[in-house]
Amino acid sequence: MNDGRRGFAQGLRGRLRIVGFWLARGEIRRRVGPADLLRNVLTPRCEDVARRYVTREGEDDDYAWYAVAGSDRRFPYPKGLPPHNFMQVVSEAFLEHHWHHYEIPQTRVRDGDVVADCGSAEGFFAFRHADRCRHIFCIEPLPVFAAALRKIFSDRYDVTVVEAALAAEPGTVWLSPSSIASACHARPSGDGDLPVEAVTLDSLFADRAFGIDYLKADLEGFEEMMLRGGLETIRASRPRIAVTTYHEGQDAGRIVELVRGAVPDYRWLLKGIEETAGNPVMLHMWTE
Repeated sequence: MNDGRRGFAQGLRGRLRIVGFWLARGEIRRRVGPADLLRNVLTPRCEDVARRYVTREGEDDDYAWYAVAGSDRRFPYPKGLPPHNFMQVVSEAFLEHHWHHYEIPQTRVRDGDVVADCGSAEGFFAFRHADRCRHIFCIEPLPVFAAALRKIFSDRYDVTVVEAALAAEPGTVWLSPSSIASACHARPSGDGDLPVEAVTLDSLFADRAFGIDYLKADLEGFEEMMLRGGLETIRASRPRIAVTTYHEGQDAGRIVELVRGAVPDYRWLLKGIEETAGNPVMLHMWTE
């Protein structure tokens, strides 16, 4: 089976599992309506969606360069990483109904926002919003992505790249340097794991009396640890929050309780169905 057919078969199996979770679990049907389910499981493949919005326009030794709809700047993506992952990010970014889309009406990025982009990865979220924001802090531990972020934003004073992991307390965490979805661990989990500096959200913002308006995070399961290290920032700033909750071992309800324990006024919305365990894909929280 060629790569295209294999990818199609895997995608179809994942969509069928999502439907199975929806049919089997009442709590999932309560958060995901039938129209929302159909709109997402019938979405075209990410490569087909992404072609509408990005076009590869050349390469250099390290990066493939893409023209992006709505921008007069080209976007560099590391050549050593799978293009499929970038196509997936583009699809999620441009399809507002996508469960991995960070903005809903209550948690949109607004003009003049200060944004904490936690787990910036390739930087496409920050790339699309930088012209609207007062400042974006791109926080990313994976060296290949941190280098790409510095290249993307080398000419911008209003974007700061922080090459570090976010955790409940400062110190050292471990991640695999070979994986795009490099999850952080408190201790080494395998050969080749890379020690990286861990900082807290509070050390970046609350301890410096520097507030944020928007908090976005995809930390491969480390979202709760990041929030535990950022409760003072959340109390002081009350940012709009959009964090992923689909990774193995995550408990979206516990994250809601954690944030509302700091600021009881927060309202929240869970959306989506992850294909392997049925977890919600995204948690949105806001106070206004």
